[in-house]
Amino acid sequence: TLPYSLGLWGPLTASVEACKSVFGNNIAVFSNSAGLEEYDPDGRKARALEFAIGIRVIRHKMKKPAGSAEEVERHFGCDSSKLIMVGDRPFTDIVYGNRNGFLTILTAPLSLAGETFIVKQVRKIEQALLNWWLKMGLKPANARLLRDALDCVREPPVI
Repeated sequence: TLPYSLGLWGPLTASVEACKSVFGNNIAVFSNSAGLEEYDPDGRKARALEFAIGIRVIRHKMKKPAGSAEEVERHFGCDSSKLIMVGDRPFTDIVYGNRNGFLTILTAPLSLAGETFIVKQVRKIEQALLNWWLKMGLKPANARLLRDALDCVREPPVI
């Protein structure tokens, strides 16, 4: 979804439907807004998003990158090392996923529209640090689902 949106971003419709056809119900949203107890205590946002996109939203108590994978593992019924975390925020989605043993995939943001000035600035800092770390020879964490994480790395997008 776009930031703070409770619906699917139009250009992603075909991709989401393709994922559903391959993975069935083994897809979920793990958001720092919809489903997070702090910002969605009654689950209303989570239910609205589930209805709009046809994908379950995992309810959880701690904002990423904090917390364990307990709620996600309970949802899927398996260890987090068998799961993939896809996200566009290196210091939230990807740090959370790596700390908890997921295979992580960092994507470019769908859109920066609707994001606050602070979030846009943090994104620039995150990207600058990622670029620097890659130039310094640091490599992404290996996950049990992928032998060498560098097989999937391409030049990071500039934000």
